[in-house]
Amino acid sequence: MESPIFDIESYLAPKFEGKLFAFISLTYCLKDYSIRRVLRTVKEGLVYEVQTHENNNLYPTGDKLLDLETKCHKIGIFDPSKNYKVEQKNFTYSELRKLLKTKNSH
Repeated sequence: MESPIFDIESYLAPKFEGKLFAFISLTYCLKDYSIRRVLRTVKEGLVYEVQTHENNNLYPTGDKLLDLETKCHKIGIFDPSKNYKVEQKNFTYSELRKLLKTKNSH
């Protein structure tokens, strides 16, 4: 009997092929919080991180396609000729608290 994950992966592979996804993380280091957006794409059913150092090199992440479905946001179609970059912003606790309070008050 096949694993249910395998069935999900087979279903998601053609749906995600060539798409561009954003993985957004929040980390705490010393006194600051860092929000970072890393880009991922799918090529031949495998998940790759788009490295922006040179020529949008693709590095396998080892993630499952289901991880993209549950942890990432689809933001477009991957274009290897476009220059993508990782976005990162640092906030103090009070800045982040103010930002979240403003967003939640609407």
